[in-house]
Amino acid sequence: MNALRDSLNKNLRSYGYAIKGIRYVFCHENNILYQTVAAIITITLGCFLSLDRMEWVCIIVMIGLVLTAETFNTAIEKLIDHLHPQRHPGIGLVKDLSAGAVLITSITATAVGIIIFLDKVIHIYH
Repeated sequence: MNALRDSLNKNLRSYGYAIKGIRYVFCHENNILYQTVAAIITITLGCFLSLDRMEWVCIIVMIGLVLTAETFNTAIEKLIDHLHPQRHPGIGLVKDLSAGAVLITSITATAVGIIIFLDKVIHIYH
């Protein structure tokens, strides 16, 4: 019984650390705030245009991927800044790659949104 309780307590602490990380990224990173506003606009537009189940799945997955990519980018930047605070071309490249991953994810999410929403808007006007 003690082992189960200890395991549950450990899991609860892990969730607490995860929430602390999410709170940090939302309080300290401007880009994730912009991405959240875009997500809210997308969800609102999706409600207005009555997306079907699979369209919602695509939108939700893309929103999750963009926010996850931004969180990983922040983690990588913070780790690098802690381990090597001085400017260095190799370290700068790692940061650029991490930011590039966020950009690729955001462009992909935008493309998915355009495909889904453009079709809906075209049907409204025809």
